[in-house]
Amino acid sequence: DRHRQRVTAVPFVKTVQVPIAFSKSLGICSGWFCFSKREGADYYDLHGDHMPDDELLVAVDKLMAKAATERQLNIEHAGSGRGVIATAVAMTEDIVKAANPPIDTAGTFGVWGSFRPDAALLKSIEAGELFCLSVEGQAHNVEVIAKSADGTVGPRRILRDLELTKLAVVKAGAHEGAMVNVTK
Repeated sequence: DRHRQRVTAVPFVKTVQVPIAFSKSLGICSGWFCFSKREGADYYDLHGDHMPDDELLVAVDKLMAKAATERQLNIEHAGSGRGVIATAVAMTEDIVKAANPPIDTAGTFGVWGSFRPDAALLKSIEAGELFCLSVEGQAHNVEVIAKSADGTVGPRRILRDLELTKLAVVKAGAHEGAMVNVTK
């Protein structure tokens, strides 16, 4: 028997284990910012948190409505801006199916995007010193799902009413096997 309760406004940091890609000709890096589903199933990170597709769609729309100067990235979630988020797209299950032709994400859904790092950060990415992307923000409505009676599930949280505020490039993610490939 699962017990649910509501918690309000919690900050979050979510790191993905998928490599950052770099286009030297365009001067941008790209990758998955965060996930909502992997292999077609709701994605819960190692902290037990899930961000649903519909929540990410609204959060990305709000993020991209901000001026570029407000869409910054940094290193390890600290310090001043080291570049700007150029694009962010909510690659939700509904969005990729509606594309003509449909986009094959192999069951991975969430937020994909690109960013323009400053010269020093780009050197660190190219040198393999920084390994993955991590989103930062606030969840203004959090549903807590306590452990099941048999202890097989939980505790888990569903993060809702999301506000994405920043992107960070980090050395090591919260997920096992986190790494970055730089492609040219």
